[in-house]
Amino acid sequence: MIVLNTKTARKFLTASLIFFCFVTVPIVVYIDNHCYEAVDNVFINNCIIWLISIPAITIFILIITAISYDIIYKKRKRLIEINNELGVKPQKIIKKTKKIDEEKEKVIAQKRSIVDVAANSQQVYLVGSQGAGKTNTLGWLVDKALLIEENVYMIDPHGFPGKWPESVIVVGTGKDYDSIHLQLNQFVNEIELRFRQLSNGERREGDFSLIRIFIDEATLLPREIGEDYITFLKVLCTESRKVGFRFTMCTHSKRTDSTGFKGMNDLFEQIHAKIYLKKQDNTRFAIVEYGDSEDKEVCKLPPLHERLESLK
Repeated sequence: MIVLNTKTARKFLTASLIFFCFVTVPIVVYIDNHCYEAVDNVFINNCIIWLISIPAITIFILIITAISYDIIYKKRKRLIEINNELGVKPQKIIKKTKKIDEEKEKVIAQKRSIVDVAANSQQVYLVGSQGAGKTNTLGWLVDKALLIEENVYMIDPHGFPGKWPESVIVVGTGKDYDSIHLQLNQFVNEIELRFRQLSNGERREGDFSLIRIFIDEATLLPREIGEDYITFLKVLCTESRKVGFRFTMCTHSKRTDSTGFKGMNDLFEQIHAKIYLKKQDNTRFAIVEYGDSEDKEVCKLPPLHERLESLK
């Protein structure tokens, strides 16, 4: 039994075209030029033409069928991939791309907001390619952190005045990596100080003011800061929770080695929420992975941030 799939359809299409061009057409031309005038009986002449024409028409119909099946199969496969990505069961074939976008929007609209997921996570690793909505999402996360009265630091080598709220402590604007280096060392020292206060009984867990560190353009820091940045990551991933430190790292790349986690997969797996921003056709959404679990959650992205929109 022949399994009709996209490869079979293409092979059948190719074979049909070859047969039609190099067998059927030459036979019809030959008969028309040599045999038609040699036979006086009109009925026989018509029968000869029809005997050749019917297979030709049949092959032509089969070619159209193969092309149509190839198109429908691709559309069906694409829809299943979309549904799998969004975590819903496959639906009927949708003939128009606009309809697919509408269905995706309906599914995503019912999901949790990525802002709420990130705000409730101790450690966040945010990945978004250009145009996926990373900066917009980051703007909402910063506002959410300020709303719950966290002390917010933004490490942003590409920052500029007005990009972030005035209450945010922005470090490294204008590629000032020396100031970033100094601030990261201060974070490490503050974490060590808080642990000493815990150990000698001066403070208890939960007494510390909350500090949320946002790191934008994280791929630049390993190269510019060096080993002190790796030390900062290790301390932040393993010792920050009990002393009130939280962080959100943002990058364009999925490669963990480019953000300082080279050879530290076990450390990377400890990050509470890994958020991957997706852009599929005209639809944007996020997929969240939690710690070292294989469970995934689809979340919706926030609308365009008013402050970020005014800067464009």
